Amino acid sequence: RANGRVLMNSTVDASNSTTGALVVYGGIGVSKNLYVEVNSFVVGAFDVDGATTLDQTSINTTDGQFSVSGTNGINMIVDNTSTFKTTTGGLTLEAQTGTVIIDGDTGVTIDSNSGISIDANAASNISTASGTMTVSGIGLNLQGGSGEIDLTTTGIIDINGGTGGITIDTTDTSIGIKIGVEISSVPINIGHSSSETTVGGNFTIGGNLTVLGSTTSIESTVTTIVDNSL
Repeated sequence: RANGRVLMNSTVDASNSTTGALVVYGGIGVSKNLYVEVNSFVVGAFDVDGATTLDQTSINTTDGQFSVSGTNGINMIVDNTSTFKTTTGGLTLEAQTGTVIIDGDTGVTIDSNSGISIDANAASNISTASGTMTVSGIGLNLQGGSGEIDLTTTGIIDINGGTGGITIDTTDTSIGIKIGVEISSVPINIGHSSSETTVGGNFTIGGNLTVLGSTTSIESTVTTIVDNSL
C-alpha cells in the first residue's frame, strides 16, 4: 500500500474467476474509471447503464446468441463501407409497428442466387422520380386477381413480341375485348401495308367502309346489300 493506493506486484494471469494475482469471492464496487489492459471476460450478465464506446470490437456468438433489447432506438453510424452478413441461415429485418426504410444515396441493389419475393397486405407502388424503370426476366407474369391491371402513360405504349407472337384473350363473352372505345375520333391502325388481316368470325362495322385496295373479293353463299343508293 502506497499513497492510499494498493499495488500488487504479482503478474499471475487469470483463466477463470478463481485464478490470477487477485481473487475476490465477493462483489467489487468501482466508483471511478476501470482500465483492463489485456482481455476482459464476463461469464454472467453484463449490464452497462451509461454511454459505451467500443473500439475494434469483435463479438463471438459461439457460446450463445447476441441479443440487443430495450425501449429506446439503436443508431449505428460509421464513416466507411460496412457489411451485415450471415454465413448460414436467414437474415430478418422487421419493424413490427413501423416502416423498414432502405435508402441508398447512389442506388439500392438487391441480389439473390434464388428467387426474390416482395409481398404486401395493402396497395403498393414502385416508382422512379426520373429515368426509365426496367423489369426483365426469362418471362414476365402480371396478375391482377379480381382487380384491374392499368397501363397508363402520357407517352407511347409499345408492345413487341418475338417469334411467339402476341395473344390477347378474355373469358368474358359479354364485354369482350375493346380497342379505342373510351374516347371518340381515335384513329386505329391495324397491320402494315403488306400485312394480311384475318377476321375469324362475324364482322360488324358501325360506320362507313372504305376499301383502298386494287382488288376486292367477296366469297359468300348469301350476300345481302340493303342500300337504295347503291
